[in-house]
Amino acid sequence: MEIRKEIDSKINNTFDFLKLGYAYIIPEVKNILNETKKISNHKYNTHHLTCSCKEYRLAAKIFPRRDLRRLCKHLYLSLLIEHPEKLDPLTRLLVETNFWLGKQILFKSKLNGAVFYFGVIIPTDHVSIFLKNITWQRYVYDFVNLDWRNDLYPPQGDLIINKIKKIINSKIEFIDASEIK
Repeated sequence: MEIRKEIDSKINNTFDFLKLGYAYIIPEVKNILNETKKISNHKYNTHHLTCSCKEYRLAAKIFPRRDLRRLCKHLYLSLLIEHPEKLDPLTRLLVETNFWLGKQILFKSKLNGAVFYFGVIIPTDHVSIFLKNITWQRYVYDFVNLDWRNDLYPPQGDLIINKIKKIINSKIEFIDASEIK
């Protein structure tokens, strides 16, 4: 029972930090059937993006309908395995990143009129930047080594990083990453 309480506490702490971010609303995908499926003891509906698991139910109390932060592992897997081609490129990239790296505090900003998103996982030494060139791409900046991972440098990368630093400092300067387990 203690393990369950610890897991619930970690989930609630994660949600507290996620509240700081941007509410990315997943666009409705019309060609996903409106049907409820069952996996283990949980029922999920990918069309409505709902699930009966505890993680989803906790997130549903906090975040708006179709918010990326509401997704649980059942919905991630359904979207990525059963319906990846039905998602728009940005949504697919955000869903994949959250599934593989963990839920991010997502921010939306503009630079010279172009919209970009960036995600931070607490604690972390890097930030994921989602930027549209020809298609949406993910870039990763390492704050420890002060460089771009995998030698992928986005257009106006230095300006983007300066803007991100200002936003992060104004939004989450009070978070001590060493206290987060």
